[in-house]
Amino acid sequence: MTPCHGCGIEPGVEAGAREATSWASAECLTLYDRVLAYTLSLQGSFFLHQIAVDAHMASHLTEEMRPLAGAFSLLGLCLFAERGYSGKRVQLAHVQLAERRREWPRFGTPPESPAMTVLDVLASPPGESRDEAIREWGRVVWAAWRPEHERVRALIRLIDEARLPWA
Repeated sequence: MTPCHGCGIEPGVEAGAREATSWASAECLTLYDRVLAYTLSLQGSFFLHQIAVDAHMASHLTEEMRPLAGAFSLLGLCLFAERGYSGKRVQLAHVQLAERRREWPRFGTPPESPAMTVLDVLASPPGESRDEAIREWGRVVWAAWRPEHERVRALIRLIDEARLPWA
């Protein structure tokens, strides 16, 4: 039993209902499922679900994953953290980008472990406190990728120049 590859959650934090993968432990995935169930139950137009998906993926990238996984999660976190996009608007950007671009740069593994994990999100009670924890998780994970920020911003500038409707 080893800690989660991406976020370092220790085995035994919570019994893993899921099987471990090459990128996340069973415990981490079980906790992540709880966050996803929570975000999918929310009403409103912001769509925090997308921020949670991108934060978790960006925390767990590996060299073996398709480049699209890293590019989309990092683009989403950048659009959220730096441009104030809602999760719904980030999701729209993902859909539009998937329709237009076929090759994506590879981002590899996170340069540093984010200081916040899915476990921290679940430590906040449901409601505005947890919602804010999810937003903070997105910002913290984006900050952990600081060495790649300019590459992501350059990709966004190329997309902006193409005048996609989401920009």
